[in-house]
Amino acid sequence: MKSYELRSGKPEMFDDYYRLYVQETLETYGKNNTTPDQLRGEWEESGHDPESHFLGVFHEDVMIGYGNLTAPRVPPVRPYLFGYVDPTHRGNGLGTKIAQWGKKQAQIFVPLCPPEARIVLQGVTQHKEGVELLIQAGFVRSRESLQLHLDFTPPLPHPPSLPEGYRIRTLADGLEVFEIAQVHGRSFRDHRGHLPQPPERIAAQYQKEFDHAPNFDPHLVGVLDVDDRAAAFFIALPESEDDPDLGWIDGLGVDPLFRRRGIAGLLLDHCFAELAAKGKKGVDLVVDGSSLTGADRLYYRKGMTLRQTYTIMDYLVREGIEITPQG
Repeated sequence: MKSYELRSGKPEMFDDYYRLYVQETLETYGKNNTTPDQLRGEWEESGHDPESHFLGVFHEDVMIGYGNLTAPRVPPVRPYLFGYVDPTHRGNGLGTKIAQWGKKQAQIFVPLCPPEARIVLQGVTQHKEGVELLIQAGFVRSRESLQLHLDFTPPLPHPPSLPEGYRIRTLADGLEVFEIAQVHGRSFRDHRGHLPQPPERIAAQYQKEFDHAPNFDPHLVGVLDVDDRAAAFFIALPESEDDPDLGWIDGLGVDPLFRRRGIAGLLLDHCFAELAAKGKKGVDLVVDGSSLTGADRLYYRKGMTLRQTYTIMDYLVREGIEITPQG
């Protein structure tokens, strides 16, 4: 019988984590385009602490699996648990051990949250076996996150015609990331799981992401003004995490005061056209499968199709008052 060792995270485990992350991406998509700097940047953006947020699973001194806790929002009332085990070592109860570790380790977030707040650990899996494993570990199915895809086929997308009083400004025009962060805060305040964040923090997170993104193009990031007021924002990246031939829409939001005017569709068309002009073969994005604002329905109307489904599983860490929009 194979023997395994669970080790608390250390900074020097990052290279092994990256190796397994690439293996997982290849297993899921057949391609990988995430660089070590990008993956390390994700840790930095969320204040990741390897010693408390990471678990390495070792066999004969080789890391063959991991558990990873992330808390991208403050306070961390809805942290995430990700896990992976090398296929040749599955069926040995390692996934269950990772889930149990995550449940126990999620207690580190309790002192960081308001005393009255409900805290839920969210497990993420794209496999039926993963759903069953998490159910056995005490998680319950919550919702689905969808990765959608669009191929750029002739006739290629073309820039939309903007109504009078509408104007697009990008980082290439001198727009500041801070202004994007301000629009982000207004646009997402009624989205599932949203927690108000200082615009300075949002701007810093975005800036780190842009700094690590391969071939970052400032023309692909901007806001849309309506009568000289920033009403919406868009963030597109020239390469997705798993395929350099595909663009990636990383963020798109409309201030509630300016909704029901077709602005989201205009910005989506704008991103499609910009990415197609750069020679991209298509584009991907991720959306809440039961979006409270109906974003998923818009993307389907634009011709996008389902590429991957991620099931979100919840484990109640502490009873309390739900302080995020959940619908």
